[in-house]
Amino acid sequence: MTDIRSPSKPNMVDNRPAIEPIATTSPIMAQRYNNRAVCCIEAGKFDLAIRYFTKALRISSTLEEKNQPFCACESCSLQCSLAYSYARSAITKNQNGNEEEGFIYKSPMRVSPHSMNHFLGPTFSLSVTFNMALAHQLSAMEEDKESARRCKLRKALKLYELAYRWLLEESVDCLPFAMVIANNLAEVHRAAKNHEKCQKCLQNLLSTMMYLLIVDTDLESVGAVDGFFQNIAPLIIRGQCAGAA
Repeated sequence: MTDIRSPSKPNMVDNRPAIEPIATTSPIMAQRYNNRAVCCIEAGKFDLAIRYFTKALRISSTLEEKNQPFCACESCSLQCSLAYSYARSAITKNQNGNEEEGFIYKSPMRVSPHSMNHFLGPTFSLSVTFNMALAHQLSAMEEDKESARRCKLRKALKLYELAYRWLLEESVDCLPFAMVIANNLAEVHRAAKNHEKCQKCLQNLLSTMMYLLIVDTDLESVGAVDGFFQNIAPLIIRGQCAGAA
C-alpha cells in the first residue's frame, strides 16, 4: 500500500545557526549595566547598583572566555577612564572626609562614550570590581546594624584586594588607580578598627604618591589629591618629627 502521508518537514530549528543573545555577544550591554549602576551609586541606591554590577561582570566574564582581542586605544586605557570618571562624577564636589572617618575616593568608574562597544578586557573587569567594592563600602557607612555593617566592609575589602591583585597580575600600567585602591582599602581597615593594616595601606599610598610626583605625573587628572594628602598627612608629620628627633 502506498504511503500517502505528507513527508515530514525538515527541522528548521535545528538547521538554523545558533544566535546568542546580545548580552553575551556584545560588550555594550555590560557597559550599559555598569554606567547604570554608577548612577545608582550617585543616587545612594547601593543594593541596586550591586545587582547591575553583578550582571555586568557576568557578561564580561563570558566575553573574556572567548579570548577576544581587547581594544588598546588611548581612550580605553584605565588612566583615561579614571580621569573621565572623576570629571563626570556627580559626587566629586562632596568628597572631603573628616578627621575621624578619613577620606574615601567616591567616584565610580564610568565607560566613556568613546569606549562604548569596545571590548575593554581586564580594564573593564577591574573597573567594575572596584565599583562593586565602593558600593559595599559606601553602603556600610550608612548601615545602622553593626553585624550588617561589618559584613559589607568584609565584602568591600575582598573586592578591593581582588581589584588590586588583578591590577598586578594583568600588568595594567596605571599607578594612580593603585593609589585610589590603596586609599580606599585604608579606609575600610579604619572603619573595621584594623589600625595596623590601615597604616600599611597608607604607607603604600604615600610611597606611590611620592613616586608619581617624582616622575612628574599629573595627579590633578586623577582628582581628589587634597583628600589623599589629608589621609597621609599624619604619616608625613610623624616622619618629620622622627627625623628631627
